[in-house]
Amino acid sequence: MYQDQDFQVFEDQTLAGRLGKIQKQIDPKFLITAGDLEPVLAELSVPIYQHVSQHRRRTKNPPTDTWIAFSTSKRGYKMLPHLEIGFWDDRFFIWLAVLQEAKNRQGRITGTSPIG
Repeated sequence: MYQDQDFQVFEDQTLAGRLGKIQKQIDPKFLITAGDLEPVLAELSVPIYQHVSQHRRRTKNPPTDTWIAFSTSKRGYKMLPHLEIGFWDDRFFIWLAVLQEAKNRQGRITGTSPIG
C-alpha cells in the first residue's frame, strides 16, 4: 500500500501544496492501515483510538513529517504513550512514543505509572 512515490509529497515546498498532497495521498492510506489494525487492537483490554495528524498549528512552514497515532484516549494522544506510524521525507517509521506533553512522563518511561 505504501510506495516510494509517497515520499514525493515532501518535495512540495509550499505549506498548502504539501498539506494538500498529504491529505490526498497519505492520509487515506493511514485510515486504511487503521482499519487493517482494528481487529488486532480490538483484542486489547482497552479501546484504542486513531488520530491522523492535522498539522493545525502550521501557518508558514510545511510539515517535515506526517503520521497516524493510536492511543487509549478519544481526545488526543500526546498526553499518553502512543503508537505512531508515519513518514519523514526519507523514511517510513513505526514507533512507540512518550512525548514531553505526557502526563507523569517519567513514571511512564520507568514503568512506575500505568499506561492508560
